[in-house]
Amino acid sequence: MPYQHTAELSNDLRIELFFGSTPLTPFIEKALSTPWNAHLSHSSREKLLSYSFNALLVFNEIQIGYARFLTDTLIFSSLCDLYIASSYRNQGLGATLLKHCLSSPPIRHTYCIMQDSNYNTSFFAKHGFKPVPSSPFPTLFRLPLSQSS
Repeated sequence: MPYQHTAELSNDLRIELFFGSTPLTPFIEKALSTPWNAHLSHSSREKLLSYSFNALLVFNEIQIGYARFLTDTLIFSSLCDLYIASSYRNQGLGATLLKHCLSSPPIRHTYCIMQDSNYNTSFFAKHGFKPVPSSPFPTLFRLPLSQSS
């Protein structure tokens, strides 16, 4: 599903949403430096981006936030990465980025899951995620927007 959209939030802040390849910048490399993909080569990380729904948060032309989902755009999506540069945290920017991703056409009609042992339950609860108690891994689940209350 080809999709590309830019949301101008202010004169100096925007969110770029898109499927597929994007240049693997040092900022995105850092965002992807997680235990489960640390072993991947640069070319493998580029391939990873090409199969993903990506979102960049840009402030004064500097990348300060990144989110990545895997999705079939019809039924399921999985939030794989959500990263805000440390000097921009605790300003509501992660919430803004996640909100735009979850309401975008490729994600909004899907059941969204997230698996991570370090998630902030209260943060994700504000976006409709609920813990899945019977999961063997720490998992959060969110209904599509059309079914959320």
